[in-house]
Amino acid sequence: MIEIAFDKNDNNEFLNQIRPAICIKDEVLSSFDEYRQMAQQILEQYPKEQIILIRNNSEEISSNLLAVALFVQSCLMETKTECVVFKVKEYEKALNSYKPYVALTIALKYAIRLCNQPINDVYREIENMSYLGINIKRDYIMKLILLTIEGNKDGYNLKTNSLEEAIIAASTFKAISLKGTNKKHLAKILITNKEEIVNIDKAINIITNNFLSDIN
Repeated sequence: MIEIAFDKNDNNEFLNQIRPAICIKDEVLSSFDEYRQMAQQILEQYPKEQIILIRNNSEEISSNLLAVALFVQSCLMETKTECVVFKVKEYEKALNSYKPYVALTIALKYAIRLCNQPINDVYREIENMSYLGINIKRDYIMKLILLTIEGNKDGYNLKTNSLEEAIIAASTFKAISLKGTNKKHLAKILITNKEEIVNIDKAINIITNNFLSDIN
């Protein structure tokens, strides 16, 4: 799991040492899955470096999404990289632009953890998300967990029928709640006892797309 940082100094130094630097120029990425592929390539290129620098000179590449992708891939693969530093011209602007995406990294880490837990623990954790300001009710007869985020505009109205869908919905709500929203989001999560293998890659991409739809 890596830290994301920003630095306005136009050199290849960070913390008084020369670091390996990657310059992104003409690449075009059309999906978060492609951002994750780029992130994995970056981490694999310098697997033993504690700190890597990135200069994003492409108007087509979102530094925010690449930062999230780097964080996610560092949770899923072996790497000694502890920090990725984006070299930027406007430090405050870059930092403020990235802040909402921190909520997404927290939610994706949460999803990855849930995917590796016993099914009963997953639903128990979902029921305990009220500390995020999410209204949570349990319908014992229908075997449902009802999640509500209040707002004055229409948002998601999700219904889940599997463990994978439940993790996606809960993680989406975690990201949106941490980020803040003016939309009302609803989710009906069916509690099932059916063990299943969750496709974590699919879950990560859907959660990210749900988050981007709410932020835009």
